Amino acid sequence: LIAGFTADKTTGEWPLTVQFNDKSVSVGGEISNWDWDFGDGNTGTGTKTSHTYNEPKMYTVKLTVWRNGENDIEENKITVTRQSTTIELKKPSDITFGYPLTLSGSIKRKSDSLPLGTTTSVRRDFSSNAGTDTVSITSDTNGGSFEKNDYFPTSGGSWDAVASWGGNGDYGAAVSGTTTFSVSPATVKFTIAPSAFTV
Repeated sequence: LIAGFTADKTTGEWPLTVQFNDKSVSVGGEISNWDWDFGDGNTGTGTKTSHTYNEPKMYTVKLTVWRNGENDIEENKITVTRQSTTIELKKPSDITFGYPLTLSGSIKRKSDSLPLGTTTSVRRDFSSNAGTDTVSITSDTNGGSFEKNDYFPTSGGSWDAVASWGGNGDYGAAVSGTTTFSVSPATVKFTIAPSAFTV
């Protein structure tokens, strides 16, 4: 009696549904029972079964087959990963130095482009020929959108902006593409009036 089985998937993002099929071999008698342990507290029976994993982690699946009071066990690993995400970064408006701009965007699930219903910390990195700057923004719970008002670039010139977040237990990290905006030099206007003083 030799237990064995196949799984149509051994890794993938949650929720991950896996189909298991018995491949056990029995010589000298028929197998009477197939007991499945999916590694997450759930069990199943039969020569074919399926199970959905809803939490990212590694699971040990066990199949125990029985024949005339004796048994054999086969184990296999199923790795469930975090869902991939993307960040949409809106292009800021070009401004004049000394004036603020608004930074905004959203974090979405890569699989279906639905927004995250969770609060996340978003990092905005800025760089120009004058140096770099970093702003941390907290997204809201209404779709993972984030917005930072009244950000003042530290210098004029052309700036590149990138948004990123480190992920959490359910969702993977992501980095946006680069968007560029310009900060024009401030214009100072002098008005010189003739003096009314005479000698």
